[in-house]
Amino acid sequence: MDWLNKAKKVAGDAASQAKTKVERSKLRHKADEAAQQLGYLVYRERTGGGAAGAEADRLIGEITAAEEELAAEPAEGGPAGDTGPEAPATEA
Repeated sequence: MDWLNKAKKVAGDAASQAKTKVERSKLRHKADEAAQQLGYLVYRERTGGGAAGAEADRLIGEITAAEEELAAEPAEGGPAGDTGPEAPATEA
C-alpha cells in the first residue's frame, strides 16, 4: 500500500506543478498584452495623438502587479524572480 501513497503524492506534485506553470503563463500573457497596449499608446502619443496620461498609468500598474506576482513565486526549476526575458533597454 505504501507504493500507492507514493504514486498519489507524485501525481499530486505533478498536478500542482502544472497548475503553477499555467498560472505563471497567464500572468506573463497579461503583462505582455499590457506592455503591447502601452507601446501602441506611446506610439500614438509620439506621432501626434493625445497624451497617454491615465491609460498609460493603468497599463503600467497592470504590468507592475503581474511582474511582482511572478517574482514572488519561484518558477518551476528556476530561482525566485526568474520572470523570463527582460524588456530591451531603451534610450530616453
